[in-house]
Amino acid sequence: MALEGWTKAEIKNAISRIYGYDLERTPDEVRERYYFEVSCQKTVPEAIICFLHCENYEDTIKTAISLGGDADTVACIAGGIAGAYYQKIPGHLYKLINEKLTPDLMEDVRWFEHEYKGRTYQKTSPDDLDTWVEPDEPAYNPAAGEHEKYMAEMDKIEGFLATQRPIRKPIWTRWAGLLRRTLRL
Repeated sequence: MALEGWTKAEIKNAISRIYGYDLERTPDEVRERYYFEVSCQKTVPEAIICFLHCENYEDTIKTAISLGGDADTVACIAGGIAGAYYQKIPGHLYKLINEKLTPDLMEDVRWFEHEYKGRTYQKTSPDDLDTWVEPDEPAYNPAAGEHEKYMAEMDKIEGFLATQRPIRKPIWTRWAGLLRRTLRL
């Protein structure tokens, strides 16, 4: 939606409607009660809230980090949305990234830039959002010794998702490290 040119209000309304996230809070309200939590229900809405309440890429990242808790994950999510929405990383941040990251990680950054620069995206109709289908995550009961079964099912899902996106496999394995290192600059 951010790439397609949706307004922040449209994004907020669609995400609230489809996923039931409470996006009415402000970052200050989130910060008062936020703690380290790795579930998507406690990181994704907070990241979206940071994006919705900030006016640029850098402020989105800083606000996400200021929440505390699982700050690197929230900032990665918020930064990804903001990067898509604003279509650029400020020059001074890009310079820091270039200075701090290893050459192989910078190669991945440049690959993303090359692949997505100048692409145009057609705005999806809000009605079409109801037809989005994501693979179900398998149920997992570690007490029943289902770890191997769970991991096999997750490998199938990840394999499917990897075939649906135009991104090289090595990038998936290094992208989280790239974003975490960037946040530690």
